[in-house]
Amino acid sequence: MVTLENHNSCKNCHSSVMPVLVLCVLLSSLIHQTEQNGHLPPVKDITVYAEENGIFKTGVWVLNVAWRDEFVENTESEKLMYDIEVLRTEKMLRVHNETIQVKAYPTTRHQWNWTSPLPLQCTSHSVKLRRRDQHQTGNWSALYTYKGQDLNASKTTVYPQDQYFHVGSSITLCCILKAEKVPPYSSSMFKIRISNRTIITKPVHLDSKRRQLNLDCDDAGTTVFVGYPPDDQNLTCVTRDLSSVQCSWNCGRETLLEGLRGETKYTLNGRDCQFSPCFLSENTKTTWTLTAKNPLGVKIIHDTADPIHRVWLKAPKNVLSNAYERKATLRWSWEEQKYNSFPMICQVELNGHIYNQTFNGTGLKSFVLEDLRPVTDYSAKVHCGSFEHFFMWSEWSEMTHFRTKEDIPEPVDVWMQYLKESTYVIWKLLTPEQSHGVLTGYEVTITDSKNKTSSIHAGRNATYYSVSSAYETGVQRISVSAKNSAGLSPPATIIITRSLGSRVHIGRINGSNGDFDIVWLESSSSTCGYVVDWSPTYSQEQGAVQWKRIPAGHLSTRIESKQGFLKQGVRYNVSVYSCTAGAPQLLQRGEGYAIEEKPFEKVRNVKGHLNGRNLVVSWEEVPLDKQGGFILGYKVRIFHSESNTFIEPKIIEQTTVDLALDPGSYIINVSAFTSAGEGDNATFHRNIEKDRMFLEMILATVSGSSIAALLFILITFLCYGRRKWLKKMLYPDIPKPKLSGQWAKKGIYCSEMTETFMKCEIQEVHSLEHPALDAEDGIPLIKSNSILLPSNNLYQNNSDFPVFSSFSHVTSFIPLDPISSQPFIQKLTSAIENPTYNTISHESVDKSIFSERALEMDDSYIPTPINVDNTFHDKNSV
Repeated sequence: MVTLENHNSCKNCHSSVMPVLVLCVLLSSLIHQTEQNGHLPPVKDITVYAEENGIFKTGVWVLNVAWRDEFVENTESEKLMYDIEVLRTEKMLRVHNETIQVKAYPTTRHQWNWTSPLPLQCTSHSVKLRRRDQHQTGNWSALYTYKGQDLNASKTTVYPQDQYFHVGSSITLCCILKAEKVPPYSSSMFKIRISNRTIITKPVHLDSKRRQLNLDCDDAGTTVFVGYPPDDQNLTCVTRDLSSVQCSWNCGRETLLEGLRGETKYTLNGRDCQFSPCFLSENTKTTWTLTAKNPLGVKIIHDTADPIHRVWLKAPKNVLSNAYERKATLRWSWEEQKYNSFPMICQVELNGHIYNQTFNGTGLKSFVLEDLRPVTDYSAKVHCGSFEHFFMWSEWSEMTHFRTKEDIPEPVDVWMQYLKESTYVIWKLLTPEQSHGVLTGYEVTITDSKNKTSSIHAGRNATYYSVSSAYETGVQRISVSAKNSAGLSPPATIIITRSLGSRVHIGRINGSNGDFDIVWLESSSSTCGYVVDWSPTYSQEQGAVQWKRIPAGHLSTRIESKQGFLKQGVRYNVSVYSCTAGAPQLLQRGEGYAIEEKPFEKVRNVKGHLNGRNLVVSWEEVPLDKQGGFILGYKVRIFHSESNTFIEPKIIEQTTVDLALDPGSYIINVSAFTSAGEGDNATFHRNIEKDRMFLEMILATVSGSSIAALLFILITFLCYGRRKWLKKMLYPDIPKPKLSGQWAKKGIYCSEMTETFMKCEIQEVHSLEHPALDAEDGIPLIKSNSILLPSNNLYQNNSDFPVFSSFSHVTSFIPLDPISSQPFIQKLTSAIENPTYNTISHESVDKSIFSERALEMDDSYIPTPINVDNTFHDKNSV
């Protein structure tokens, strides 16, 4: 106001006084300059508007502010700064303020926008701006207002009205009341009054749990939709008929939006289309663009390819089959004519599994499936793809069903079983897959050692046949064939003989985690591997034997309980045979438990008797088939009833125990135990009385003595009556010797000792073949005394005998006639027996020398020399 008054006074002075006019001009310039230096001029030419997008009821949220600043022409700064405030007009409540920075272009119209937390329709919003330059600020501009719908609403309205929001958003809704509802109004959601006729809610959080939210205010309401923008992915374009293009894609995350307005709209290369797939009539393009749009956003995806590399064939039609025993032919047709000249590859799914062979060809329409099972139901379907540029398989054709014809059964697995006194041929029932049809029975052919053959028919459920008695001898060849309508299976043959090998030691087998691990040594007789069989040790049932064949070169196997081959607590015999060209040969055998259990039954027949002062308790073992494991021993527990005490239990291995017990009443429990635990107790009661115990001891002693005395008397009587026989048996008479060969009854044995002396002795009996030695050990047969005599005087008084002048170291035996040689024998005998007083040739023999020599040589145990010459003869033989 001050500026305007000074300016008018200057005008009044102009006409009269020139100096005054100049002064006024200077004063006006000074005042204007002062205004510029103190405050920046306000911003003008401001426009305020909202982004309504032509849909008034949906809710307007963005407030736009546009302006142009003339002050930009006078500034040297590259950027300009402005303070902006937004107010709710009716109550002049500031809801937003911000300082912004823009580039200083003189001809540019600046623009700023603000997103309101509640729809702009709810109430009027005013905006003002001012300049800011370093530390100076201009004056605020005038208020520019965007009017709300609360000024002229003729009915109650809620904003936003049926609008879509992203999941996770927070929004504030408002309700504009009609005039008669103002001012009092209450609602559970709309509680905050921001103008005379507008009430708002607190911020509402929108999540994916509820796709829409319905809110009511008086007689009006709104629906808020919650969802996501489009998320379509993986656009793929292919050709199916070799002429057009078909594009498909995945919708990705679900938008959750419903209704026509929430539906996603698609365009492919600018053409509208529905959701996947979308078709283009030409296949000359190599790039395709898909645009997906919904109220919350837009998604654009691309695909690029050569259509000839994107061939996706259609499914084969009219698939037919023609089946035989082990193969089948499949045939089909194509609905597209161009397929007949197109190179393709096809695949079959047979009974849920891909067939192990693919087929290819131009316009392929059939192929043959091989290696099928006879009498088996099959389901087959076919799909195909491009052979040269394979992209993907076609859809599967419709399923076709067929059944193969019957064929002869597979060979039967045959084995043997020796049970009681009979021999059985046993075999495993063929499974439906092995039978190749409906079995009608089995043909069993027996050929004996004389090549005599007989055949019998066994029923379809038979698993064994008794072929011979164990007492029969010879070898039998047994052949078994299964039979169905197609014929007999190849025969399975086994040779039965009484001897399957030498006796083998039955060892113990220990189970391992419920299984048997069997190992054996290689057999040179094996020509076709090995057979391991097993059966319960005490089973007497035909066909209880199970077996498995082991290929040659393998020397171990495992029998597993999880396959049902073995049971807990059952003792099994396991045998290993070598498979030969002849009968199987037993290599080894063992028995054991896969898993041991404690005994299933008690020991039996526990009883006791007194033996002197001791009580001898005995019992019978648990039956073998009820032992549950190898019996390791027995526990004997003794309870003294009168003192109510237990005596330390005994653990023994035998089935008898000798207990030294004092008189009293006892309860004795006996139980067997295995490695798995202890079985139930068998109880025995016994009352031991002191007097009875003493009496039983006396009776036992007297009885024992009496029995011993009776036995002694009986033996004496028998021996006396048979004394001659006993003497003959124990001390027989020594028989007189019977001599064989040529023997002399009496003779003189002489050996030359020196040139002048000889050693001589008389022998009653002497062999002419071996004069003085035992035939076996060289011991002299006859002991005799010897004497040395002068060799010249030996025969001087016996003219009947020849005289030898020299023996020359020759040993001689001279047989004597008992009558004619008597004088010589007497002389020699007396000389030998009395060498010191020898009377022979007293005058010619030096007594001292002779006696000394004779005493020195008095040794009847001098051995006869080895080199005895038996060339002398009796004089009667000369």
